[in-house]
Amino acid sequence: GNPWNRAVHGSLEVCVVLAVGPPGAFTDPERRRLLESRFIPISLGPSRLSTETAALNFLSLARNSML
Repeated sequence: GNPWNRAVHGSLEVCVVLAVGPPGAFTDPERRRLLESRFIPISLGPSRLSTETAALNFLSLARNSML
């Protein structure tokens, strides 16, 4: 299954840190640093979202995954 779901499913006590990329995406060094810090890359699909909209979507997904 999905590593995100395995990491947070059913846990209201897990610490979640979300990194929302800037317009135009993360640079390669930023992406490497996030992966080295054990971030799990996920996508909201092919559409480009504003940083604010993407952050709200991620928060909703995170919250719903923990219920």
